[in-house]
Amino acid sequence: MIQIDQKEFEQTASACMNIVCHGETLVITDAAEPVAELRPLADTLTTPRPPIQRRIGLSKGLIETPDSFFDPLPDDELELWDGGGP
Repeated sequence: MIQIDQKEFEQTASACMNIVCHGETLVITDAAEPVAELRPLADTLTTPRPPIQRRIGLSKGLIETPDSFFDPLPDDELELWDGGGP
């Protein structure tokens, strides 16, 4: 069990969640007094999540790209992309 101050938890919430996901319990404190406990659910440690199966090509035929999409940009637009402009 790890104790962490509330302010530190707020600044490092993502890292704390990673610790909890690996089986550790966090006790969140305020002025050294425990106020909350963050712990993993038992079944998430023993049951791995199956990988998500994604199908490729679901939008095929729904989106059309006109040939003009590949035409060179006008010089004034290229200048804006290079950091020039108003």
